Amino acid sequence: MVRPLVLGSDGEYYQSFGKNANCTLEVCPIEATIYKYNPSKPVNTALTVIFGLIMIGHIYLGVRWKTWGYMVSMILGCLLEIAGYACRIVLHKNPFKFLPFVVQTVALTIAPIFYTAGIYVTLSASISHFAPDLTRVKPVVWVWIFLPADIICLILQAAGGAISVTGSGENSSEVGNKISQAGLSLQLIVLVGFMAAFGDFFFRFFRAGRMPQIEWRLKAFVAGITLSVVFILARCAFRVYELKEGYSGAAITHEVPFIIMEGVFMIIGAVFLYIGHPGLALKPGESAAEIGQYAGKASGSDTEDSGFPRSKA
Repeated sequence: MVRPLVLGSDGEYYQSFGKNANCTLEVCPIEATIYKYNPSKPVNTALTVIFGLIMIGHIYLGVRWKTWGYMVSMILGCLLEIAGYACRIVLHKNPFKFLPFVVQTVALTIAPIFYTAGIYVTLSASISHFAPDLTRVKPVVWVWIFLPADIICLILQAAGGAISVTGSGENSSEVGNKISQAGLSLQLIVLVGFMAAFGDFFFRFFRAGRMPQIEWRLKAFVAGITLSVVFILARCAFRVYELKEGYSGAAITHEVPFIIMEGVFMIIGAVFLYIGHPGLALKPGESAAEIGQYAGKASGSDTEDSGFPRSKA
């Protein structure tokens, strides 16, 4: 991304963006920065600390319930959030610094992808645990559908973010933004597809009358996953809108919407993943059928002959 030289307050010309940027707030106006504002140190510090606490919580739950894959996904997502907001703290002192800008752009863009990776694997585990006979396709198929799509989203968003801020061509910013938009748009589509598959399975599950004895846990689990995905969807929609205008648009020059939609919404989404934690409703290594969790079957359902045992309770 090429930006013109800036006339400093001392009468000299300075480079405001890029590897060789030499602008500082002492000589260049804040309007010469990409964001045209100075990132708030207190707010970004608070976000850094909050995501650190959320990560500690996910580590605790992962160790407690031995959900290692899910835990790693949550840790990676939180670490990227922490890196992104830590870089915004650095930008508060000097918003013309190039490397912190690049890191925060890429890190905050791709962080939610690791949350969704954990969510996608949870769908397959839920089906295998509760009622594999009710799914329209084999549980592992969902993993092979959603995870590769998630990886493509990751590649597109990371590459787009990097190209948009490090490219030296005149159109590099526009090209990078379009690639990032494609990744975010694909993520929206994949999330909607996931919600359709997730909703379809649990609708069939509840309709079949197979409510387990730990009914509140299952309802909390489904609600947690659902609400987390809703907030991640809203965040992705906002980023698509923000990138539509590019770095020269008005949307990117306002910090409050960014903090709410990117920061607060992702905090809420990550917290709901405590409630939607697979350890809450699933017992690793056991199926619900094997431990006799089910209270019964709905009469006349399309799964009446599935062979799941009734609970003695």
